[in-house]
Amino acid sequence: MPDPAPRPKTPETDAGHVPMTEELDRPKWTLPPMMPVVIAGAVIAIIVGIFAFTMRWKPTTSSKIVDVNTVEQADQAHVLVAINLDVANVSQKPLWLNTAKVTVESDKPEPLEDEAASPVDFERYFQGYPDLRKNALEPLRPDTKIDPNGHVQRTIIVGFPVSKAEFDRRKSLVVTIAVADQRPIVIKQ
Repeated sequence: MPDPAPRPKTPETDAGHVPMTEELDRPKWTLPPMMPVVIAGAVIAIIVGIFAFTMRWKPTTSSKIVDVNTVEQADQAHVLVAINLDVANVSQKPLWLNTAKVTVESDKPEPLEDEAASPVDFERYFQGYPDLRKNALEPLRPDTKIDPNGHVQRTIIVGFPVSKAEFDRRKSLVVTIAVADQRPIVIKQ
């Protein structure tokens, strides 16, 4: 019988030419040691926690609805509502109040929503509906400024397609005031 052919010699490998079989034959060396990974994860969690705590949102106002005055229109299917608000700035920076909108949940399936009337129209509403003037304050104007630790009392007027009796049975009344460079102010009654 003939001698088997001699096997070719495998060349020695150098660092730049490692065969794949030698690179993947030891999986235990491909994972980093666990303790440094755990320590790095803990340090990152602490840094994220400190950042989240210091950058959290802080309330800027303390607000409330002072008075709600409702007047039924002639068709008895619509109301005009004058809402007096007290908005206090509890932050260390001045606030600029912008537009306001009111949402009412009533017996109707959808909530009713209306933007506050322009302060220019207030006198016209007061002439047409003198009872609406009762307890009315200065109108909430766009860009009303509240100094740090100050407060303002203002009135907004809105209208809804419900009778006065339906409005009086409302489930909720929510006033949302847009604030420049801040979250909106939400006042619930």
